[in-house]
Amino acid sequence: MTMKRARAAIERAGGISPGEAGAADGGNGPDPSRFLRGLAIGALVGAAIAGSTIWQRRRVRGRIRRELMDASDRSES
Repeated sequence: MTMKRARAAIERAGGISPGEAGAADGGNGPDPSRFLRGLAIGALVGAAIAGSTIWQRRRVRGRIRRELMDASDRSES
């Protein structure tokens, strides 16, 4: 979806005519592009946090698995 189409969709959803965002108050009204930028940044930050959490859990599980295998090897000897 291009930025123009996304902006038009946000403006339609908000009941604002495309290209007239903030026109009634001198152009200082809601800016759909700022909303989309914030939404994208939020999605990226959320994905980074989720990915970090998943990676950390995998590392801990691997470490526990290795420790259990080492402990079982030592008990067999």
